Amino acid sequence: MPLLSRLLFCALLLLPGAAQAADFPKLTASYSADQVIETSQGNIVSRVYHDGGKQRTEMQLQGMQQISIVRPDQQRILMVVPQMGMAMELPFNNELTARNPEYRIRDYPTEVVGQETMQGEQVTKYRVTDPNGDVGYAWVTEDGIFLRMEGGDAQEQDVIQRSNLQRGPQDPAIFEAPEGMPVTKIDPAVIQQMLQGMQAQ
Repeated sequence: MPLLSRLLFCALLLLPGAAQAADFPKLTASYSADQVIETSQGNIVSRVYHDGGKQRTEMQLQGMQQISIVRPDQQRILMVVPQMGMAMELPFNNELTARNPEYRIRDYPTEVVGQETMQGEQVTKYRVTDPNGDVGYAWVTEDGIFLRMEGGDAQEQDVIQRSNLQRGPQDPAIFEAPEGMPVTKIDPAVIQQMLQGMQAQ
């Protein structure tokens, strides 16, 4: 798979007794954490950073650092490959964002399953049902941090697990493209073609 397509593929991942209807707690914490995404294609290891709704994800892919930056406040997504001196800007309201578990899962019906302790954190376990009727689960702290998400469909189940959680303000500069690096805007039509190509593989 070409480098750009693999980069976009990773961006698609970054799932969502008696139970009571409930909403996820609002994310009020700024933090960083290690993240592992487990899929049928293999595991993706990364480090994530959150602050004020902004998200940065760093990973190694094909021997190079890959960075995705989600900026809801600016309605855009940045994909950065530092070794290539390349940054791409994608529109926020597109299929990339729609597939991002942490954004789409908040629109699904939820039920509280119970309270648990995970990695020393008190979390609430939620049962989540997507529009297709598929069921997943999410473990969320009181201040809105997703420590674990698992779900999918009958053919494939994905898991997102976070660890080494460190709360605190994040440097605003990490949510921007590196200073002096040109940013190329990507046509949404090109994104759609890439997505269709990846689905066919």
